[in-house]
Amino acid sequence: MEHEIGFFAAGGKGKVSRKTPEEITRSGDCIRTSPEILVQASRLSAKVDSAAVQDGFQLYHHVFFYDRDGRWAVVQQGMNEQTRYARRYHWLGIGSVNFRDPARFSYAHGGKDGHPYPVDRDSYDGSIEFLRESINAGKIGIRKKAAFRRLAFFCEDAEKNEDAKMRSCEDRPTEPEGEKLRG
Repeated sequence: MEHEIGFFAAGGKGKVSRKTPEEITRSGDCIRTSPEILVQASRLSAKVDSAAVQDGFQLYHHVFFYDRDGRWAVVQQGMNEQTRYARRYHWLGIGSVNFRDPARFSYAHGGKDGHPYPVDRDSYDGSIEFLRESINAGKIGIRKKAAFRRLAFFCEDAEKNEDAKMRSCEDRPTEPEGEKLRG
């Protein structure tokens, strides 16, 4: 059925999740993009959520959804063995980056405890400051620090451009001046 509708799912719980790259590669003849790109997206999302976020949740569920054109989404779930809480991670690889999307700011600030809540700005700002101080104090070398600085500047510029674009859209009239809709 996947091949007929052009929408695929790879992975699953436990050991099945480790077969995700093989499943993606097997669908190579049915998709219009390189399976290697999708395999890389699958691996990177798992790596970020299991290692880079460092929130104490061990991934046990990884499903990679994709279509013929290479648009993809990932749903992963991790378990914190001490607290017995689960946390779900969602990744979207569809369309361009949206810097106004609140999900961009929400990872590792909430829990999957049945009571979702918005990220408060103080926690978000504190996390950014902690990461900034860690990078500056870390022994990672000048080149890597410079790369992080360039990334920060890129994100700031992208946010400014996105804000300007949104303001210009908000300023547009909903109907041409002088014309009225006829009912």
